[in-house]
Amino acid sequence: MTEGSLTLSNTRTIITAGWEAGWQNVGHTEWEGTLTLDRYLNRFFTIFAGGNLLGEGDDTDETRGVLGIRYLLPLNVGSSVWVDTYGGVRVTLDKEFELTPHLMLFGEVEYETHDLWKGRVGVSYAISKQFSVIAHWHSEFMWGAGLQIRF
Repeated sequence: MTEGSLTLSNTRTIITAGWEAGWQNVGHTEWEGTLTLDRYLNRFFTIFAGGNLLGEGDDTDETRGVLGIRYLLPLNVGSSVWVDTYGGVRVTLDKEFELTPHLMLFGEVEYETHDLWKGRVGVSYAISKQFSVIAHWHSEFMWGAGLQIRF
């Protein structure tokens, strides 16, 4: 699988584009892309609006508008809830654990009324400020490894 995100931000506004595509354990390459505009209300609370596209191969199966909130829970657990234009709801929780200055464990669980449960767990090792080696397990696409690039 491949996944990534691009983020542009200033003091109060964030534009985020994220994608996920997988080809293992599925008939054709399945992909999902999300573009959101977030607005910070305070350190813990953000509102956002955007779009979510889902497809298989070269075809776009669904295009949905989304409106939601992000909230930083105690113990730095990230949470997100959105409602889409089809009436579906998605709830996401994620957490990162810094085991050593270079080694990080991460996990995410997601419930969506359209697709039900999804999750991933993994580990990353920082080679430098810009590069990390990463390995993780995803509930739909199974095992993967790769290189994380930050700029």
